[in-house]
Amino acid sequence: RNASAVSCATSTISRWLRLRTASASAIWPVTGTTRSPGPASIITERGTPAHRREAIDALGAVAHLDAGPPLVARLGDAGLGDAAHRALVRLCCADFGREAWQWQAWLQKNRSRHRVELLIDGLGSNNRLIRQRAIGELTGTTGETLGYLSDLPTGARRAAQDRWRRWWESTGQARFR
Repeated sequence: RNASAVSCATSTISRWLRLRTASASAIWPVTGTTRSPGPASIITERGTPAHRREAIDALGAVAHLDAGPPLVARLGDAGLGDAAHRALVRLCCADFGREAWQWQAWLQKNRSRHRVELLIDGLGSNNRLIRQRAIGELTGTTGETLGYLSDLPTGARRAAQDRWRRWWESTGQARFR
């Protein structure tokens, strides 16, 4: 019985990793003159709703804002809107509900910013899960914590977020740009 559960989990993880890799390759150009299809093609009407939801989840995981517009386009879909919203929250470390115009404005404003800057912004979110995701990814990416904990009181979180902003200006930009 355990072997069956492990096999099922391994298959699911393998499928998720393939989807994530496919999503990433659709966003960034490949070597040479050809380019993979855009990310929107992954979540079109082709395929089952379950497969499209998996593709949406994978797009949210690629951590590149080019994945944002096709996700915003799915916010109004009855079967995919919730998945698109979750993926956008994960991608952007922000939450505008299912208001497409707010997501579009945010994406336009932030499209040239580095992922680390977006994560630093996420540290100030009112949503504890967004703050946890942001500090988790920041720590994993930079190896730093700078005294930030997602459950600190608001004032202490702001002070720690300010330390992150100063770190970005003094050290992080040169290291990650």
